[in-house]
Amino acid sequence: MSELQKLILVVDDQEAIVALIVSHLMAEGYDVDKAVSGEGALKKIQERRPHLVVLDICLPGIDGIETLRRIKALDNNIPVIMATGIYDSEECRRAFEAGATDYLTKPIDFQYLKNTILTQLS
Repeated sequence: MSELQKLILVVDDQEAIVALIVSHLMAEGYDVDKAVSGEGALKKIQERRPHLVVLDICLPGIDGIETLRRIKALDNNIPVIMATGIYDSEECRRAFEAGATDYLTKPIDFQYLKNTILTQLS
């Protein structure tokens, strides 16, 4: 499967961050969808199953950890990379326990994100 066929869902309540991540991923040739809330992400996943999710931890409504749990309940095979503006080792531990495949801090290192996505999708 080529990268053009790989759908990545980007979930963050800060639209500027979503736009930045989306533009980087589209430049890499990925099909990208976006959501600004956990509820929106779950709806998008039910409509069109992504190959990978980049998910912010701090979201309005359902937080990122609970959204992650619900994503894994829908499809445990979807890799989920968590992103946060503030590193918290306890939050990081909870994310991995809930099924996260990686954990990024903002500002995002796009080379690291690119490599992580390639690893997760191979």
